[in-house]
Amino acid sequence: MTDPAETILAFAAEQQLIDAAQVAPLIEITTPQAEQQLHALARDGRVRLHRGSDRQSVCCQITSRGLASIDSPLPEPRVETLRDDRVELAVGWLTLTRAADASATSTVRSPAV
Repeated sequence: MTDPAETILAFAAEQQLIDAAQVAPLIEITTPQAEQQLHALARDGRVRLHRGSDRQSVCCQITSRGLASIDSPLPEPRVETLRDDRVELAVGWLTLTRAADASATSTVRSPAV
């Protein structure tokens, strides 16, 4: 996927909740630019915005329209299923960290003998 919106939506489909700070490194932009991307997706009805418990971060959940736009078979996450936004966001950070670690180790080459 090369389209930033598709990348964001694919990540959102895998998580209960994502925030702009996670989106920024995912598509290699700044956090304010990521917030703009999330707001644009919300205006289009593909994500639903939430305010984080810290009342500063912009968080979102993918909607059924967003899932349909990436042909995802996953169900739409429901607001009622959110336990604690900090926990849900931590899961997203773990996913990003594992992906970064896998990417870093796949590019490490053995020294020439």
